[in-house]
Amino acid sequence: MNQNDASKKDNDNSNQLDAELIGSYQSITIGFSKDELASFSKIGQHKHYTAGSIVYNENDLADSFFIIIDGVAEIFKKTIDEFGEHNIHILATLSKDDVVGEMALIENSRRSASVKAKTDLSVIEYPLEVVKAKPKLNLMLIKNMAQILSRRLRFTNEVTVKNMQQALKEASGRNTLGVFIIALLWIICLYTLSLHFLVTVIHQVTVTTVLSICLISIFAVAILIAMHFTGLPYSRFGITAKDWGKTTLEALAFTIPIMLFVLGRVLNLKPLIKQFRHTASRLCSLSKQPLTSA
Repeated sequence: MNQNDASKKDNDNSNQLDAELIGSYQSITIGFSKDELASFSKIGQHKHYTAGSIVYNENDLADSFFIIIDGVAEIFKKTIDEFGEHNIHILATLSKDDVVGEMALIENSRRSASVKAKTDLSVIEYPLEVVKAKPKLNLMLIKNMAQILSRRLRFTNEVTVKNMQQALKEASGRNTLGVFIIALLWIICLYTLSLHFLVTVIHQVTVTTVLSICLISIFAVAILIAMHFTGLPYSRFGITAKDWGKTTLEALAFTIPIMLFVLGRVLNLKPLIKQFRHTASRLCSLSKQPLTSA
């Protein structure tokens, strides 16, 4: 066997491997016969990109498309906001068996986005000029590509609808919480006024504990009613029986030290207050005594 025969055999083996690889994994070759698959594999060129390298940039000439053999590619688009800052938006992540730059088959325009290798990337590149030189092959590729684009469009529509529903739900939730906060501010204002009224009543009523408890209960019920009319579950406001034991222990762990500190301060001040009162009473009694002449 001479060198030419060996080279031809290597090429045939390579083409056969490409044909098997493409035919086994790529939806773009649906309906291809063995001869058409072999013809398609011959025009492909193997390329490898290291992680982070650019496959093509936005606005580059769309003169080829790619089939990913191994690795992950990332489609992104650069934009400039009103402040002149550059932003990068990730549009999609593609992996094995995905087609990149397929719009070159359908429209004669420049790249609409950039593609880079997210990981080490192996692809087969198909020059558009060579593909279009085979009308039957080109027509079958366009047909299969239309099906791929249809699936992608359907998926995009589903994702868009879900995102819109989520955004609408979040916007509605924000509006509802806004109304609740306004109602809460009104309740706080009324509670403040009622405290002023309570201070006035203290001078006329000896026991104010019951009155204070009733007042707090009324405003607690008012807050619960405001929560109810928002239409949101009580769990959104932190009122839930889930993990109540753990939550109670955490509340006690934070509350008890503060209560002990306040109680200690009060107990320490009581002797001082008694001493101050005793001293004040003595001073008053002394001031009332008549002055004696020397």
